[in-house]
Amino acid sequence: KTYDHTIEVEWRNRLLMCVDASPLLLQHQIFGGLVFIGSQGGDVLCCRALSGEVLHRQCLSGKIEGGMSTLQVDGDDSCSSRTLMFVCSYSNETDMKGRLYAFEVSRKRKINNDENNGLLSLLWTREVPGQLKSSPACFKITSTSAVQNSHDDRSISYYGVLTTGYDGVLRYFDAISGVTIATCSDLGGALHAQASLFQHNDSGTCALVASSTWTGRLSCFQLKKSSMARLWFVDLWAPVYASPTVCSRKSNGRSVAIFGAVDGVVRSIDLDAGIELWKTSTSSNKPIFSGCTLIRETDAVVVGCHDGSMSCLSLETGTILWVHRGELGSAVLGTPALIIDVSSDSDGVVFGSTSGDIICLASDNGKLLKRTQIPLDGEIFSSPVVNGRSVFVGTRDSYLYKLSF
Repeated sequence: KTYDHTIEVEWRNRLLMCVDASPLLLQHQIFGGLVFIGSQGGDVLCCRALSGEVLHRQCLSGKIEGGMSTLQVDGDDSCSSRTLMFVCSYSNETDMKGRLYAFEVSRKRKINNDENNGLLSLLWTREVPGQLKSSPACFKITSTSAVQNSHDDRSISYYGVLTTGYDGVLRYFDAISGVTIATCSDLGGALHAQASLFQHNDSGTCALVASSTWTGRLSCFQLKKSSMARLWFVDLWAPVYASPTVCSRKSNGRSVAIFGAVDGVVRSIDLDAGIELWKTSTSSNKPIFSGCTLIRETDAVVVGCHDGSMSCLSLETGTILWVHRGELGSAVLGTPALIIDVSSDSDGVVFGSTSGDIICLASDNGKLLKRTQIPLDGEIFSSPVVNGRSVFVGTRDSYLYKLSF
C-alpha cells in the first residue's frame, strides 16, 4: 500500500558487515553534525549528518554490535574540554573475548582518514575474558572539596565507564586512564543490555544491570569515585535483552525502571527498594527485545515486540492504551524513538522492523502517520536515532541510512 506521507532515503553509507548498532549523533565544533556507527565487521564509520560525506573509517579487532558512547570531560586552566568516545567489540565463539576502546575526538580543522591523524585518536584499550556486545555506559561523578586556606569549596569531577559482558561481569573503568576501578560477577549470568544510569536523591549516581539468562536478575549499584556497591537485586525469571528505561511517576515523583523481557511481559520496578509495581503481558506474549521509550506528554511508554507490533502502556498502571499490529513475519527488535510530527496533533513514534520498514505512528493513539514506501534492503535490528526531521538507522545489509520526513 502507498501512503500519502512517506519516509524517503536521503543517503546511505556502506560498512563491512551487518550494522546492528544504533547510530551516535555528535555536534562537532568544527565539522558540525556528525554520525558515528560500527558494524559486525569491526569497522567504525564517521560521516557528516547532513550530506553523508565520510570523514573517518577505522577497523578494530572483533565485531561491533553495540553503539558508541560519548563523554564530555571538563577543561581547566591548562586545557580546554575534551570529548571522549567509547565502543565495545567481541571476538569469535572460540576466543570469547571482549575489548573496550577509548578514543578522543580531534578538534583539528584538518584531518586525514587514518588512525594516527584522523578524527578519532586511540587513548587506551582493555581486553576482558567475556564478549562485550552492548554499548559502554559513561558517567561523571562530581564531589565537593574544601580549598585550603579558604572558605570556598571546589568541585572535583571523576569520569567512569561501565561494560556488561557475556561472562556475567560488570566492570567499572576509569574513563581517562582505563584503570579497572571495580568488578562484580554475582549478577545472574550473561549480560547483554547496556547498564542504565540514573541519579538517586540519596545514593547519587547509580546503575541498573539486567541479566539475559533465565534468572532475569535486575541489580542496582551505587557508583563512587573508587568503588561500586550493590544496593539491591530482584530475580524476575525472564531474560532481559534491552536496557531498562528510568523515569519518574507523576503521581508521587518516585523513580521507576520500565523494561520488557523474553516472556513478553513489561515490568515496572520501584528504584528505591527493587519492588515490582506492575507487570503487563503484551497482546501476543511474544518475546520483547526492544527497549521502552517514554512519552512524557501522555505519561506512557511504547515498546516493540517480536511479532512486529508496537504497544503503548500507561506508566502509572501498565494498562495497554493502544497496539499497532505489524507485518506478518516481521519483528521489532530496536528501541523506538520520538519525532515531532507537524502533520498530527501528537509526536510520532518511529521504529524499524526486520521487514526493512521504517514506520511512524501517532503517539497518542497509534495511528499510522508515515512509512517507507519501499522497504530498505536489509533487516533492521538497529534502534533509530532522530535529529529534527531526519532518522538515522543501521541495517543488516551493511548500510547506515539517513531518511527524512
